[in-house]
Parts: sequence; C-alpha cells; structure tokens
Amino acid sequence: MASFEQLIKKKREELSSAWTAFFSLLRAQIVPVPEVYVKQFYVELERPPEQRRVELLETLEDVYQFLQELLSYETRDLDKKQFGSLLSRADTYLKKLSSLREQVDFLNPEFLRDKLTNLWNEKALRLFYTIEITPRIYEEDFVVVLFDINDFKTLQKTHGEKLAGECLKIFAEFLRNNFKGKDFIARLKDDQFVVVMRDTIFDKAKAFLETIYREEIPCRVKKERHTFNIVLTFSVGFTNILGSDTLEEVLSRVRQSLYLSKDTEKLQGIRV
Repeated sequence: MASFEQLIKKKREELSSAWTAFFSLLRAQIVPVPEVYVKQFYVELERPPEQRRVELLETLEDVYQFLQELLSYETRDLDKKQFGSLLSRADTYLKKLSSLREQVDFLNPEFLRDKLTNLWNEKALRLFYTIEITPRIYEEDFVVVLFDINDFKTLQKTHGEKLAGECLKIFAEFLRNNFKGKDFIARLKDDQFVVVMRDTIFDKAKAFLETIYREEIPCRVKKERHTFNIVLTFSVGFTNILGSDTLEEVLSRVRQSLYLSKDTEKLQGIRV
C-alpha cells in the first residue's frame, strides 16, 4: 500500500500533466488570456521543477486577477454578442482556475507541512481524509487520536514562544517514536496534534493509548544562557470512524472525548 507521501507525489505529477494540457490551450488562444501570459507560462515550464513551483503560483495569480477584471467590464464597452461569448468563456476558465489554485498545493510540498515540527498540517489532514480514508472506510479500520499538551499556555507565558516551540518539536518527536510509519501524524494548531491510526480497531487503539497516556516527556531546552528542564504531560481523546462521517464530525467527536478525559482524568474514548 502506497504511503500518503507517495500518493501526494503521484498527484503532483498528475497535476503537472494537467498544467501542460492547460498551457496548450493557452498557446492555441482558446483561453482568453493575453499572449504575454501565454509566453510567461512557457518560460516557467523550462525552469527546473523546484523553481517552477513558486513561479507557477505567481503566474496563476496574475491570470486569475486578469480574468476577474475581464468579468467586471460593462457590456456597453463591447459588442454584446462578442462580449457574451467572451464572458462565458472567461467565467468557465475562472472557475477552472479557482479549482486549480486549490489543487496547486500539490506543487508545493511545504504547503502541507507544519513549519515548526515538519509534521503534516491541517490541510494535509483534510487531504488525507479525502484520498486515503474515505475510499477505504468500509475496508479498513481507522481510529483518530487527539493530543493536547496540558498547561501549554502557561508554559508560553512563563518561558516565551521560542522555548515553547522547542517543546512542541520534542513532543512531535515523541509521537513519531510511538506510532507506526503507516499512521498519519499532524499538528492541528498550537499544542494540538492528531494521529490517524490505520488498520486499527477501537479496542486495540485504547489498549495502546493506555500504555502512553500517563507518560511524562522531559524537555531539556535552552533560553539565552540558561537551561530549563521542563516536563510535558498531555490529555488524549480518541474515536473510531463511521462510513457516513465527515472529517468535521470526527474532529467534533474526538474533541468531546478529549474534554471527557480532561474532566475525569481518565482515558475516555468514544466508540460509534
């Protein structure tokens, strides 16, 4: 089974092929875009892939803005028949470009990574849910786990953002070391992390989480000339996924589980 990272690479290659086809339409003047943009697109195609990604995004934005301006013209400025045809075509490609602008994330791997921890981010989680979980939901068991570092805001206020960030990186490494390579690990925001355990039933996930739930994570971090020994503890929520679940429903349920665990000081998963 291909990893999520391998799937992202494949999608990126597919999108590159789609871009090439789109450029052909530009060169043939089927798309209502000035020739200067057509030439610019082809200039970017000649660049190495690592340079091309950023340039494509910038050029795409230029074309997108041009089409928006085109749609703002008054009909009295042009022959109505000509304008009607141009407007229809522009509207079609504006919608396609809007869709491409969302898909173009595949051209920029960093867009799906959390900059601090290099884990996946929330955008990647939504993508993972769509291309990995939804197609396999009736064939494979998934358990979603939410981690929340206890008293993290106090840590930030006491020691500052930079030192707190170092603690987040240590916690991210803790998750990497405790979950399998096939599991999906992401940082949602601040001190919240999500793990999607693959091919795992609810009871098996609960048994595993019981073994790490009370762990204390030592963080030896430096700030200016001082070294601090900080101990992180965390709360956990977890739930399985139904075939009818949306990601929002799963996240809502796993947050409810997390709050129950905090209130009772016991691991409280929600089975559906």
